[in-house]
Amino acid sequence: MNIFARVFDQMARMGLAFKSDPIKVIETEGREWGGVTGGLDLSIAPRKDQKDLISVILRNVEPAAKRVVTRGWLHFLEVHVTAPDGSAVPLSAYGRQALDPSRATSQMTVQLGPNEMVETELPIGILYEMSMRGGYKVSVSSQLPGGVLTSNDCSVNHA
Repeated sequence: MNIFARVFDQMARMGLAFKSDPIKVIETEGREWGGVTGGLDLSIAPRKDQKDLISVILRNVEPAAKRVVTRGWLHFLEVHVTAPDGSAVPLSAYGRQALDPSRATSQMTVQLGPNEMVETELPIGILYEMSMRGGYKVSVSSQLPGGVLTSNDCSVNHA
């Protein structure tokens, strides 16, 4: 794979879209959801085709539109990763750089209509030091004006 394809692939994993991208259908069948906060709900699930990637869906469950203003997905979502032995998993060198608050300089607005949702993918395998074999417990949360929005838990197997 050439360098440009790898760069665009990584940007897509971080939730960035390009004008020529086809409209994506978000699959929710069989997904678990966290608790509703402020009319929003979160669901996470590991990607079956790419290990160490998690799909994150933010859903508006109310009949009125919702607007979320943030500094990008990586700074909107707080990821919690627990190793197979129960210990907290630290950020990798890349993760420390990517999640440095000083890098969150551009604002992102997510507008969700009634019952609308948006999906992004988080490359937890490069953001966190996942060096042990076995199942890692992952969840995400976000601080909203109405409280803390929390996802379901999922397991990511790392070989």
